Amino acid sequence: KGMKPVAEGLLKNVEELEELIKGDVKIQAVEIANGANELLTEVSTSKITGEEERYSHIDLVDFKGNVEGAEDAFLSVAPLMEGKDPELVEEVEADFAAVYAALKPYETKKWPGFVLYTELTKADTRKLANVINTLAEKLSLVPSKIAQSEGA
Repeated sequence: KGMKPVAEGLLKNVEELEELIKGDVKIQAVEIANGANELLTEVSTSKITGEEERYSHIDLVDFKGNVEGAEDAFLSVAPLMEGKDPELVEEVEADFAAVYAALKPYETKKWPGFVLYTELTKADTRKLANVINTLAEKLSLVPSKIAQSEGA
């Protein structure tokens, strides 16, 4: 009740934004690959430490969201690497699978979908950090491989 002006204002802002961004937006594949790396860096620097959600303790939800975003970005540029380094593509895909497998034991059927961060032991966070670091190390090689293929 009473929110109609707010909703109308929000709709107006969205329509203005849509007009501003119409046209071709060019994003370089290397930028996409670097974005994937940044998402994983965020996981290893704030989400795995429990700093980001220090009050709600739903860090694993954010953790998985970042991993999913990084994976989507990687999958969008992976075809550019197929000719240059198909083994790296397979390794990165396997590392994403390993991260999801490491998260699986902490999933719950109730909201928010994962146990609270405060329920993790140091061994749990170390295990999660290890799989993220392994993935991040290989994923960090992707931008240079893409740059090589774009320059070819």
